[in-house]
Amino acid sequence: MKRSRLLFSAGLFYLAVVAIGCNQSNPVVPPVNVNELQSEVTGEGFFSAADGQAKDQGSYYAVLASESFQMGSRSINVIVPKQTSVPYTVNVGSDPVAVLSYDVSSDNVTHKQFYAQQGVGSGTITVTQVTPTLEGSFSGTLWQVPNAGADTVRTLASGQFNASF
Repeated sequence: MKRSRLLFSAGLFYLAVVAIGCNQSNPVVPPVNVNELQSEVTGEGFFSAADGQAKDQGSYYAVLASESFQMGSRSINVIVPKQTSVPYTVNVGSDPVAVLSYDVSSDNVTHKQFYAQQGVGSGTITVTQVTPTLEGSFSGTLWQVPNAGADTVRTLASGQFNASF
């Protein structure tokens, strides 16, 4: 009787540990490969592009990536000012240079653009490496410009980039 209670208790403990481990609110996201950009896009699903390109624009970096789907395409652009050392994080809503943008074109007719930049939306961009590739992460709440009514916000979550120059 004692042995079966002990085994039962051990089994319950094991199940509790497994359940807690599977219910993490911030799961570990594996790093992206070179030239990849990934992000969860609220209302539109997971964005994953393997054509990410970094551009050194003098005082800032730009990361551009796009993906096609059956009836259109979508893209994410990340613009972040340069700083002297990494890692660093930029607040998109208050920085005069930083921009997060999300564009989606469907049925080759409808085109929507969403932005976060100084005074519009919010977000953060973190740069963790600038050589040999530009790596980092981002998240933000982007507003449709111009404001077109009810469907005007997209949230980018758990975004990552690793782009070659």
